[in-house]
Amino acid sequence: MGIIRSNTVIFGEKLSSAKCFLCGAGFKDVAILWDGLPEALWLHPGCVTDLAVRMFRDVHEVNNPGYYKNRDRRAVRGNSLTDELLGNG
Repeated sequence: MGIIRSNTVIFGEKLSSAKCFLCGAGFKDVAILWDGLPEALWLHPGCVTDLAVRMFRDVHEVNNPGYYKNRDRRAVRGNSLTDELLGNG
């Protein structure tokens, strides 16, 4: 893992031609690079945070089955489309 600046070439690729793994946008000044196999993951600093939060939620959900299912139902109660999809209406 490393911080890549705009004029650096990594794995034969310039930062300006790389795309973010999470959002798909290009880079201007800086990127975070994770050397994954079979290819490297390029991410904006903010996308690293977004991905980490999503991954932590996934791990929490694995360790606490049903937590988000019940929470999401409470949060959207009263929405007729959601109620229909959940079999509540």
